[in-house]
Amino acid sequence: SISRYDQYVEWHAQAMGKMVDGVRNLAHSGPIFLPWHREFLRRFELDLRDIVPGVSLPYWNWAEDSNDPENSDIWSEDFTGGNGDPNFTHPSVDTGYVVTTGPFKYDPDNPNGWNVAVYDDSGNPVIENGKHRRDPLLRWFRNDWRNRGVLQFPTPSDLQKVLEIIPYDSPDWYEHREDENPSFRNVLEGWHQSPPVTFHNSIHVWVWGTMKLGISPADPIFFLNHCNVDRIWAEWQARDPNNPGRNYPPDGTVKRPDGSLIQGNNRTDKMFPWDNDSQGNPTLESVLNHSVLRYKYDTENP
Repeated sequence: SISRYDQYVEWHAQAMGKMVDGVRNLAHSGPIFLPWHREFLRRFELDLRDIVPGVSLPYWNWAEDSNDPENSDIWSEDFTGGNGDPNFTHPSVDTGYVVTTGPFKYDPDNPNGWNVAVYDDSGNPVIENGKHRRDPLLRWFRNDWRNRGVLQFPTPSDLQKVLEIIPYDSPDWYEHREDENPSFRNVLEGWHQSPPVTFHNSIHVWVWGTMKLGISPADPIFFLNHCNVDRIWAEWQARDPNNPGRNYPPDGTVKRPDGSLIQGNNRTDKMFPWDNDSQGNPTLESVLNHSVLRYKYDTENP
């Protein structure tokens, strides 16, 4: 028995467990990364609107907080709560850093309080004592990494450089090394930089805790991160919409060197796990133009 929110955690974990060529999965490390998460966000917002009509998902413009991310307003008591307490542990986890502030805090006296449905690397529920394991939310801001120069937090100037990159993606589509794929998707996802963890990836790594796992949507900050990524993609698309380099691979196909199609990454491919969904079978093509999905960001031109 899982909640509707848990379903999103499960979907993300399952998509990460569906490996293709041993180097990508059906949501990350390839051209599918941006459209898959756009559909993920779209569905989540529609589910929220069933509860609160007209509500919109917010985004965290993390570049604006790059000088002092740990003191961003998003970590306030009345928004997402803050960093985990290094001295607060829970029987199911031994790392400490349980979140004890804000609406998603661990509260042993509240049986309906926030908790995390745990899934393994294949997206299967972890069962303990006959029940689906549920853990507290963990956050462990990695300021030590940033201070040692291991982690580069995205800055406004970094983002301006990303917006100038073309093409959208390039063969071999999944190479994370700097000289192999200097494309928009690869850079924005966070693979093509030195140090190697930046942009989208850096947010997951910097927040750490639950956000570093396949079950990362269990931390609501996941959605603020990905809304910002989607916003950046939307702005990138609008820069020069007639330039073929600013489109998904123009001929619609993503191929291996031998000419065979790469599963799940082509324009006409249906996206897992919604490929047999009663609410429709979205293809990558169906989400490439966000204006067709009837939303826009406040940073877009009127």
